[in-house]
Amino acid sequence: MFATVIAFEEEPKVQEQGIEHVLEEVIPAVQGQPGVRGWWLVDREGGRRLSVMVFDDQAAYDAAMGAISERRAASGDGRPRPKPSSVSRYDVYGSA
Repeated sequence: MFATVIAFEEEPKVQEQGIEHVLEEVIPAVQGQPGVRGWWLVDREGGRRLSVMVFDDQAAYDAAMGAISERRAASGDGRPRPKPSSVSRYDVYGSA
């Protein structure tokens, strides 16, 4: 089991674009995918967002990322998608 943590530092307009992207593309793409859990966090005053996704294994990660890519390609809307300030991968060694 492992987690990815994707951080964004953004101005308000860009932050709202990122939230829309998550709500309209990312969450629908991964909802119901086996072995995937996610949390999307925002600090509007501080201009920061975090995407935290936990995967049971590499196959669950690959399937989720594939579903997100397919959904993005199908949208064809040319919407801006904010670039992360950092992307990290962590092994999960405990949970409660």
